[in-house]
Amino acid sequence: MAEDGRIYLTMATYPKRRDITGHAIESILKQNADFEHLWVYLNDYHEVPKEWPSDDRVTYHLGEDNLTDRGKFFWTGQFNGFHFTVDDDLIYPPDYVTTLLSALESHDRQAIIGIHGRVYGNPVGDFDKYRHTSRAIVFHKPLSGEIQVNAVGTGTACYHTDHLTIDSTEMKHDMMVDIYVGAAAQKQGIPAIIIPRTSNWIVNNPNSAVDERIWNHTVEDMAFQHRLLQEIDELGPWKMPTNRTNAVSLWDEKARELRREP
Repeated sequence: MAEDGRIYLTMATYPKRRDITGHAIESILKQNADFEHLWVYLNDYHEVPKEWPSDDRVTYHLGEDNLTDRGKFFWTGQFNGFHFTVDDDLIYPPDYVTTLLSALESHDRQAIIGIHGRVYGNPVGDFDKYRHTSRAIVFHKPLSGEIQVNAVGTGTACYHTDHLTIDSTEMKHDMMVDIYVGAAAQKQGIPAIIIPRTSNWIVNNPNSAVDERIWNHTVEDMAFQHRLLQEIDELGPWKMPTNRTNAVSLWDEKARELRREP
């Protein structure tokens, strides 16, 4: 396989998810597509859990620093090809990689493709306004057509390094990777696209703690809310996505239903 056609995956995790991370890794190892490597960045670990899968295609890196979700981009610039970023609390179907890869190729590799994403308002305003004016396309809900967004959730993202460059040194705050990647894509003229799928094609690990998810942390931590909204505004203004085909009607009719997180 040509170097620019190779597939690489990256994940970041931390000790509170030790019991479920192995399941996410196993679902990646069961992909029906050949991939070069999966790198896993371990925040706040002193050793690799022995119960996690051992495979020549997987490298566990004991992080020198706690990078939180930024750890997914620790290896940026060290490889060339398709980059899939995945999360430690999700279970991926066997055709996950091939499905996103096919969608990216249909856009001549000039996009960032995902299953979960959000559109932001301008300006964002306070958190209550943010919840009501931004729109979330949630990964476990069905979607009948492509929708363009401002930011793809990096637990379900795929792009090609020839067309999108991510500089992790520009990520100033923890737990805001999606925003930084969305801003980089917009700056480089790369559309962020959410693709069709059936309900629960990707699912949360049933043993994942709801209060450990970034959205729940956002709802409960007012200081984090302030940093989040400030960063979204500073990285804007955000362009209103241009949606095509049957996604246009779905966007209009389903916006109210889709814009809220579960």
